[in-house]
Amino acid sequence: MLASLLSSVLAWLMVFHFAGPIPQDLGVDQGHLRACAQPQHCAQLRLTSADPVGLFIALRQSLDAMPRTQRLSATETYVHVVATSVVFGFADDVELALDRRSGAVELRSESRLGESDFGVNRQRLNGLQEQVREFLA
Repeated sequence: MLASLLSSVLAWLMVFHFAGPIPQDLGVDQGHLRACAQPQHCAQLRLTSADPVGLFIALRQSLDAMPRTQRLSATETYVHVVATSVVFGFADDVELALDRRSGAVELRSESRLGESDFGVNRQRLNGLQEQVREFLA
């Protein structure tokens, strides 16, 4: 009985997705992604490489391979994907920006809703960094 009730509640909760609106201030401004205003639900990395284009491509491929991600926009130097959580469908905006001049790629991941992400965005970026270790300077 209890298992059936819990299963029903979980199924009901999975119907609701708490995505929130797409932030309007995403993208590259003056050569950089915007800074995290609230580090409790946002994380950033700046990775340098002797092959920044290769690094950017590898990061883009890693993002595309992640479960529950949807690419919203992509250019030769910028990518924006939305990653959603399994149960509630919370949306996180993940961005990559290539700076060919400095040989760096900026990564940013931020939850749209809530006060804390329990470290999910930092873990995501650390996982991406680990996947492209061969490109890092």
